Amino acid sequence: MGKIVYEILNKFFPEIIEINFTAKMEEDLDKIANGEKNWVEVLKEFYNKFKKSLEKTNEILNRDILNEIIIEDKRCPLCNGQLTLIKGKYGIFIGCSNYPNCTYTERIKENADNSGNRSKKR
Repeated sequence: MGKIVYEILNKFFPEIIEINFTAKMEEDLDKIANGEKNWVEVLKEFYNKFKKSLEKTNEILNRDILNEIIIEDKRCPLCNGQLTLIKGKYGIFIGCSNYPNCTYTERIKENADNSGNRSKKR
């Protein structure tokens, strides 16, 4: 599930997971904890920086973004195609982008029922 969240953040909000951003945020949080910075000002700065990205959030959430999420570090074991997230009638799963020529699918562990991988038409 962590990989899925990472892929979504990386595709739609890449600046949030940049090392420089997270390092500065950690520094600001330390300063807030030490009473050196005002938390309201830090949040205003964050909001102003990401205002455009945040305004697009509703648009992003209202469309089916799952088919746009590619699982970067995994390839289909049957055809070496790119694996993507897919929303089906039984929930979210990983499937091959070469469907219908390749019907490989993989359950996401949080949705799995111990049946493991399966190769079945969607």
